[in-house]
Formats: sequence, structure tokens, C-alpha cells
Amino acid sequence: MPIILFLSGGVVPLPLFDSGFQQVILFLPFSYVVDVPIRIYLGLIEPNALYGYAAIQISWIMFFVFLGRLVTRLTFSAEEG
Repeated sequence: MPIILFLSGGVVPLPLFDSGFQQVILFLPFSYVVDVPIRIYLGLIEPNALYGYAAIQISWIMFFVFLGRLVTRLTFSAEEG
């Protein structure tokens, strides 16, 4: 949990990090927990940029759904065999 809290901007605001590190953090799903909603609320994110943020978040959701189904299928097939 501390890593998620740190990478989401809950401890230190993400704009205070190095720009290269910010790009990595913004690609990961953690920043969408705290940092991005706060920046949207404060008006720091342009309305046109919201589509990009939403696309990244939807991609992460699809990835984790696929991963969950794969793990579930592998778990059940291992129990049967």
C-alpha cells in the first residue's frame, strides 16, 4: 500500500518529481487514484487531454480484466488436472 500511495501522488505531488519519472508514473495506473482527479478538479488538465488519460485508464482496466481471466482459467485448469 505505501508504494501505491507514493506513486499515486498521495504523499508527494507528482509535479514535484523529475519530468522523466513523471512520464513513467503517469503511464502506470496509480496516478489515476489521486493525482489526475485532483488536477482535473483544479483545472490543471486541459479538457482535450482528458481523452488521453481516459484511454490509458481504459487500457489498464482491459489489461487487468484479461489478466484476471487468464489467472482464473489457469487456476481452474490446474485444479481439474
